[in-house]
Amino acid sequence: MANDKLEDFILNHKEEFEADTPPDSLWGRIEASITPEDDEPDDFERFVANNREAFDSETPPPEMEAAIMGQLAEADATPASPLRVTHRRRYLPILGMAASALVLIVAAFLIGSSRGYQNAEQDRVALELERINPEYLETEQYYQREIASQFTRVKQVNNDPQLVADLKEIDAATAEIRASLLEVPESQRAELVEEMIRIYRTKLDILLRVQRQIPPGSPKAASKKANENEL
Repeated sequence: MANDKLEDFILNHKEEFEADTPPDSLWGRIEASITPEDDEPDDFERFVANNREAFDSETPPPEMEAAIMGQLAEADATPASPLRVTHRRRYLPILGMAASALVLIVAAFLIGSSRGYQNAEQDRVALELERINPEYLETEQYYQREIASQFTRVKQVNNDPQLVADLKEIDAATAEIRASLLEVPESQRAELVEEMIRIYRTKLDILLRVQRQIPPGSPKAASKKANENEL
């Protein structure tokens, strides 16, 4: 394959390239050698080359720059379709409703799972009470019914915050005993059940004592009497 004109020129003038300072005529000869004879600049290129200083020194009028920038902006702008925007706005409320429904479903699932676990735990404790002694289960159920009934009456005539706080502490102690009933050794479970029944009895005594402290002729006593008649 024959070498092009540039390679031939470099090979023929290798010594001049290796010199410290190239002669002034070297670049002219290089340009003349690598420029094809038929690659003549057109009229526009020749005009720009001949008037380069005028192009560099002159500033185009503002209206010309504004027109050019406006055309470029129109060419590059890609506005969204009105139909697509309408659909997007229409779907946003639907997506919000779907997200809210998903949150409700997850919350209901978690609550249901928690309640299901608690119910299963209650059933296990009830079976263990009956296994230790069937009377333990009957005694617990009796106190639970009586406490619920008496608490309803007391709540209608007495809303003392301190009383409510004390009853919550008793409930917490009872729940702790029931939770540990399945974890302690079997030899200690009967004693633990006896302690739980004593706590039930203490709570019931408190509720009955509160009702006895209500004066007979007070509005609270009348309300208590009406509730008893309804029951």
